[in-house]
Amino acid sequence: MHRYAYIVAVVALAGCARTANVAQEQESLIAKDREWSGTVKDVDKFVSYFAADATIYAPGMPAITGPDAIRKAFGEMAAAPGFALSFTPTRAAVAASGDIGYTVGTYEMSMAGGTEKGKYVTTWKKENGEWKVVEDIFNADSAPATAAGSHVMMPPGELKWGDPPPSLPTGAKMAVVAGDPTQAQPFVVPSGTKEK
Repeated sequence: MHRYAYIVAVVALAGCARTANVAQEQESLIAKDREWSGTVKDVDKFVSYFAADATIYAPGMPAITGPDAIRKAFGEMAAAPGFALSFTPTRAAVAASGDIGYTVGTYEMSMAGGTEKGKYVTTWKKENGEWKVVEDIFNADSAPATAAGSHVMMPPGELKWGDPPPSLPTGAKMAVVAGDPTQAQPFVVPSGTKEK
């Protein structure tokens, strides 16, 4: 009889798995995303919202993983002439467990005289009771503009390689297809790397 009572107690406890107040957690998560958007002028504070294993998936570049790599990439971007970033979450969803969720929203980014509007999805998880960014992906609402207003194909031999802005590593080279990256105006650079 005691054995039967023990089994019933174990089953009852297993059925009482912890669930969160999902609506409350969604409000908390969307507030956290709004709070994060207010930190874009402070690189260290901005990066403090990322988990240790976080990854950013920016368009046109490889994934960036870990706070140090994210700090370096975001710091270089924030140092560009005319840089500004704002983003606004439009909704959040949280799992019944209350420890993982995501936000979606819109962003606007300006750099070197050009402005890009787009959307994002950010996955969050709780670490020590605090929401942290785990995965962040975003993309523009329209294709990037080129000098001619459409994609331009050039043979690699026609690209003129030269010294990049000081924000890039020493010894790096950069090719410019159109525009002037030293001025606060749009410019176009090829994707990929220079072949030796």
